[in-house]
Amino acid sequence: MRKGEKSALVVYANAIERTVETEAGEEIEQRIPFMKSYSVFCADQIDGLPDHFYGQAQPAEPKAPLERLAEVDAFFANLGADIREGDNRAFYRLDEDMIRMLPFAAFVSAEAHATTFAHECVHWTRQLS
Repeated sequence: MRKGEKSALVVYANAIERTVETEAGEEIEQRIPFMKSYSVFCADQIDGLPDHFYGQAQPAEPKAPLERLAEVDAFFANLGADIREGDNRAFYRLDEDMIRMLPFAAFVSAEAHATTFAHECVHWTRQLS
């Protein structure tokens, strides 16, 4: 790292589940949220790293348009979930009971789209019980 370079703060948030025993002797699951912070630097701010860390400004090859997987689209359409496409991230929104997906073209492959979609549907199905 070169003298005078500034780091960026990155925060990771998650939770762990732990089984604890109550005073009555009953075992319950306890959710313990935590956060970790890291100071990170861009590789361009650090001297002496191996070349593969610096990347090369190479022209990107034009991407062929992705083809949707009909079976996958049919599966998700039959779930009955409120699915909205757009935005810049995929998520499930509990208060609206809605799944938001990135546009299909934002994914590197149809399989990446399907796995992200399935992940968000898991959050949605948890709310059915």
